[in-house]
Amino acid sequence: GYVVGYIVGSTGSNISAAVFGTENASTSNIIIAASKTEKDYKQCVTVKPSSNAIKKILLLNEGNNPSALGKKVILYGTIKLYCGTSGINTATYAELYPDENSDPETAGTKPTN
Repeated sequence: GYVVGYIVGSTGSNISAAVFGTENASTSNIIIAASKTEKDYKQCVTVKPSSNAIKKILLLNEGNNPSALGKKVILYGTIKLYCGTSGINTATYAELYPDENSDPETAGTKPTN
C-alpha cells in the first residue's frame, strides 16, 4: 500500500535505535513520520528501499542523499513488521519532494492499480 510522510532519520535493526538526522545514517533504511520535526521513534514508520535507484534518492547516508532529511515522501510497498515496528519492508516506488512547490524525484515502478 501507499504511505506518506517526512524522512526524519534511519535506524539499525530495531526502531528503538532510531537516529534522527543524517549522522551515522543507515545504509539500508529510513524512518518516516507525519511531521518533519518528529523525534519520538514510537511515532515513526520504518522503510526498506527495494532497489538501488530508490536507495539513491531516499537513504540519508553519505554517498546517497543526506539532503532528503525532512523532505516529503510518498512510498508504495509491502506494509508489515520491519525493524520491530510497522513498516514498509519492500518499498518498490518512491516520490521525493524537494519542496512543497516542486515536482517529485521518482524511482521504482509506479503501481497501476
